[in-house]
Amino acid sequence: MKLPVALLVMGLSGLVSAGAAETLPPLPADVRFYTVADFPDLTESATYNDLMPERAREDEVEGMATVECVVGENARYSACAIVSENPRGYGFGEASVAYQLFTQKAYGEPGRVGRSTVKWSP
Repeated sequence: MKLPVALLVMGLSGLVSAGAAETLPPLPADVRFYTVADFPDLTESATYNDLMPERAREDEVEGMATVECVVGENARYSACAIVSENPRGYGFGEASVAYQLFTQKAYGEPGRVGRSTVKWSP
């Protein structure tokens, strides 16, 4: 099933720009969806800097990840899946999921799906 969404790109400046609505390809059947419960050590006060993957910070590696999230109640995302990350092995995917779940406001009706790309720089 393909879902219409607005593509959001989160840049290092923290500004969000909305692109044209597009039809998303389906995620693989075995994709893992993360929820707030998957990050027991984080709180809603987590910031971009708090979520930067430690190995990437130490190695001074920039990266990005695209995640797909489901709008939940109270203008928050209820679950997110990693669509892609580059480079792999530094934790940019999970950091981007946590960023969406803990810091970003979700727009739209509960159940709506959106994709975001988060860029990371130490």
